[in-house]
Amino acid sequence: MLSKNKIRLIHDLKQKKARTETGLFIVEGDKMVTEILVNRNQEVSELIATPEWLLRNRYLLHKGIHEVSEVTETEFRKITLFESPAGVMALMPLPDVTYEEKELTGQLALCLDTIQDPGNLGTIIRTADWFGIRNIFCSPGCADCFNPKVVQSSMGSVMRVKVHYTEPDLLLESLQSLDPYTVYGSFLEGKSIYEEELASSGMLVFGNESKGIHPSLKDRIQKPLTIPSYPARDGHVESLNVSAAVAVFLSEFFRRRSC
Repeated sequence: MLSKNKIRLIHDLKQKKARTETGLFIVEGDKMVTEILVNRNQEVSELIATPEWLLRNRYLLHKGIHEVSEVTETEFRKITLFESPAGVMALMPLPDVTYEEKELTGQLALCLDTIQDPGNLGTIIRTADWFGIRNIFCSPGCADCFNPKVVQSSMGSVMRVKVHYTEPDLLLESLQSLDPYTVYGSFLEGKSIYEEELASSGMLVFGNESKGIHPSLKDRIQKPLTIPSYPARDGHVESLNVSAAVAVFLSEFFRRRSC
């Protein structure tokens, strides 16, 4: 049985302030929680589940789980984020995310400028994970990567991809010390990604859903790229969704690598 304080805590964790203060975030859903427990390489502060789920998955319980709380389905509905809950939730410690510039050498990384929609950010993190991208740099104006909606739409990839929050202009300035290292940017006006020479490493910059990349960053971008529409745009669609643009960019960069 969950106390009123625990129920209040779980509801508070939907907000960034509470996540920062407690150092915890929520992972809910059978697939994501099962994956965490199967891997056994991530600490779980608390596992909250119905008796049915615990009985069905008793072989997954291990010493890395600090606390297990058994709750009824009625109790679980008081804390769930979903309309159709799977009966399991994990409270996880926020990871300590750091990087060294040498990690970027020979690798592709993403820089996101004010991506505000949690669904977009989660999808981008999931796409990056698919392509083996290990570092994503977000401006302070981006959605919080441990927002439950981001965690859910990333399908757990946020626990494998390192997401850093930093000022993008300072980040891009620091990359000048890495030679050779190219900074690419996604623009409506730019050279076609299918015609430009692409390196196997570099930083790919994507801007806000409605405003694009902030003008202050444009001078830091060496190669502005665009995804041409087929047929040419006739006014019906102004631009691609940013998460779709990230998928197209990464697909083309990695296709070139394999050629």
